[in-house]
Amino acid sequence: MEDIPEERRKVTIGLYKVLRRRGKVHPKAEVSSVLPPLSLSMKTYKALPLNLLSRLWGVAANAHLPRPVNTASVWCFASLLGCDRSEAEFDDLSEYRTISHFFRRRLKAGCRPIASSDLVSPADGAVTYAGPVQGYHLHQVKGVKYDLRQFIGPLETIDSEVVIDIDQYWSLLSLNESLQSSISESSKFSSLNQVVIYLSPADYHRFHSPVTWTVFKRRHFPGKLYSVTPSLVRKWPGLFHTNERVAFI
Repeated sequence: MEDIPEERRKVTIGLYKVLRRRGKVHPKAEVSSVLPPLSLSMKTYKALPLNLLSRLWGVAANAHLPRPVNTASVWCFASLLGCDRSEAEFDDLSEYRTISHFFRRRLKAGCRPIASSDLVSPADGAVTYAGPVQGYHLHQVKGVKYDLRQFIGPLETIDSEVVIDIDQYWSLLSLNESLQSSISESSKFSSLNQVVIYLSPADYHRFHSPVTWTVFKRRHFPGKLYSVTPSLVRKWPGLFHTNERVAFI
């Protein structure tokens, strides 16, 4: 890839800090009560031991079975979910050691040409929502929201969590000042946008960097393992900040 200027590679951290300084995302703000309560059916679903079931499925999916049995189980998994096996790296399903190995399969070379753009999709799924962020809430799907502050965690701890050397630290301080100046002069960085990409169980499940950038910190948020199928997401405001997730900064 071509070299990307330092400012563009670190724009994510800069925007976090600038938004915090400008009061657009306050780290200690109260969580709004605009999210409606769950329906009875959603409360019932929430009570199920889904984390335990997910772990049990993980054990089964990673089990090394005799070759004929394993090949048959991978074939059944792919057929039941409707996976496009023609795009998989291996045409012979016996090459996949477990169901999990097939689930994390690579694609054949050339199946997904990378567009000549500064920003590309990080995942091979369906876009369920795309648009500007307004206020403290993001959209899971249009009209159904979750809380931005709960989703990315407290912003006041980002500085202390980021592990960088002293040269990167001073470069970052300089970048934040230049970004703050740019926001006052132009609307280029004055808005925050989001896109939600849903991966069904049949989809290719590897993730790729959408831009050329530097990751300073990985923030892990323990949580539930509820399904994020669009039919459920529409019924459960706040589902995205309830689930286990990772934020890259």
